Amino acid sequence: MIRATRIDPVAVEHHVNSKLQSAIRAVNDVAQTQARAVVEAHSAQHAQVNDMRMTQALESMEDRLRKALEERMQELVAVRMEHLEAEIRLAIVKQGEEILPSVGRQIVDVQQQTAAQLEFVKTCAEKKAKSIVPLHHAEENSAHKAIRLSLLATMKEYKAAAVASAARYADDLIRSLGDVKSSDSYEGGVIRQVKSHQVATSDGANMLLLTSSEATSKPPTCTSRIGSSDVGDGEALDMPKRTDVQDTKATSTLVSARLSE
Repeated sequence: MIRATRIDPVAVEHHVNSKLQSAIRAVNDVAQTQARAVVEAHSAQHAQVNDMRMTQALESMEDRLRKALEERMQELVAVRMEHLEAEIRLAIVKQGEEILPSVGRQIVDVQQQTAAQLEFVKTCAEKKAKSIVPLHHAEENSAHKAIRLSLLATMKEYKAAAVASAARYADDLIRSLGDVKSSDSYEGGVIRQVKSHQVATSDGANMLLLTSSEATSKPPTCTSRIGSSDVGDGEALDMPKRTDVQDTKATSTLVSARLSE
């Protein structure tokens, strides 16, 4: 992680100049030393005893000069590296200052786009819900109407079956009473007619039970909506009329009178 530091170029330049001056002074010192060594060497040329000492001194001076030059070069390289690092840090900080505003603008744009997309999705969902509710109500009303018509048709069929069964029973009973020749045959015919009437009554009850079970299996909201407004005043649920009930009572009275005789 690069530290965000402030570097003064003037201070860096002053530091580099001081290092260079120290290196120059060291080189001058070495040159003076070498000059003195040369003078000493010239002065010692006439002394054969000091030849070996001069050679060793020159070699040692060369070694010291080489080491000093290497140290000064390393110092100069270190100063140059520090200067380059400072320049790199300054460039990175400048680039960061230029990049941060653009990144902030991009983040704001993304947030605005996301908010717009969410608003669009919300609007579409609301429109779809508003369009689905009327369609659902229409389907429910059509289903209720179909169930109501089916129930009315079933009641009409039951009414027709009940009236036909009562008519057949009355015809058979009158025919058997007219054809009676003996008390035994009369009693047997009456018993048979009573049994057939019981069978017809049980069939009608079974049909009524089946119709009521079908009606209860449907949704209660459908059956509860059936009223006098859906059918005519005299056709509500198509129940048997009062004349059919009076005919049945008259037939029962006739049978009772014949039995009493």
